[in-house]
Amino acid sequence: NPSGDGVANLLKFAFNLAANPGDLSHPNVVVLAANGGSGLPRISRDGSGRLVVEFVRRKVSSNSGIVYEVQTGEHLTGLFPLSLDSATITSIDADWERVRLADPAGTSKRFGRVKVTATP
Repeated sequence: NPSGDGVANLLKFAFNLAANPGDLSHPNVVVLAANGGSGLPRISRDGSGRLVVEFVRRKVSSNSGIVYEVQTGEHLTGLFPLSLDSATITSIDADWERVRLADPAGTSKRFGRVKVTATP
């Protein structure tokens, strides 16, 4: 994390926060804007009160071994993966797509995150 902003380089690469050479050395903690093309995952609630997770990801053709996993749960220590089968996926360009997924659990107390890992 050469920029000192607390965002790991892997996350900057995974969420399109370092599009140009040298971007890793500049602080960037932007959250994905509505219909945006870069930023940390946006987590909100829809009109039914369900947790909605929206993020950008590299398309399979350009992901370089990155795995994205949406996790939700009632407690921070008990997050579980969600299937992306019901996700809405929108192409942004040749390398990027936006993923939007509503948590099927409609409880008022929910936490969520996008876990990003690099495969060897």
